[in-house]
Amino acid sequence: MTNERSSSLPSRVVVVGPCMLFGVLTSSEVVDLQVWITILAVIGLVLISSFARVHMGSCYPSDCILSMPLIPLVIGFANLLRLIDA
Repeated sequence: MTNERSSSLPSRVVVVGPCMLFGVLTSSEVVDLQVWITILAVIGLVLISSFARVHMGSCYPSDCILSMPLIPLVIGFANLLRLIDA
């Protein structure tokens, strides 16, 4: 059995995980977190998930790096939809 890396651009785990975490932390009305704490949590999850994906050999480091600009786009689009719905 060979362990070959495959290019998965964009890395879904690196994009979707932090976006979901941001959505959960900002939509919770029970926990009132400051914005900078939420951003630090998202950045931490990006770094952890990127390290894990590269370390396990699931994708190349360039896949993770090139996936990072998509995160603010997805979060911004979700916030736009939330503003339109409100």
